[in-house]
Amino acid sequence: MSAQNANSLDLFMRGSDNAVWYKYWTGTTWTALTSLSGNVTSDPAATSPAAGYMDVFARGTDGALYEKTTTNNGTSWSNWYPIGGQLASGTGAAADARGPIALTSLYRAPTTPSGIRTGMARSGRRRRPSAGR
Repeated sequence: MSAQNANSLDLFMRGSDNAVWYKYWTGTTWTALTSLSGNVTSDPAATSPAAGYMDVFARGTDGALYEKTTTNNGTSWSNWYPIGGQLASGTGAAADARGPIALTSLYRAPTTPSGIRTGMARSGRRRRPSAGR
């Protein structure tokens, strides 16, 4: 979930078809669901660094992190872009909008045959205008 401005709410979810689906609150009503396609294995995380801009992140079937973006209020979307890395099953991305994109991914990586380690990785592949920051 993210918000482009004080009067909107953008909702992203993984459907039963494993695609990412999107709808938003206009201030008075919810729009119909729209498929953003993809074949994801985690719930999506979203951020809106500025009005009209949205970034959606999800784990792909290969375990890598993927991003899809819009710069026109969701009228059209980019293709899914592979950011990379390996997110363990059951993990996903958490996104925030502190100015330029700051993406934190929780991951599990084996440290011993019987143990796991949890960590955080930050990534941001490009900068966008921020709303007054």
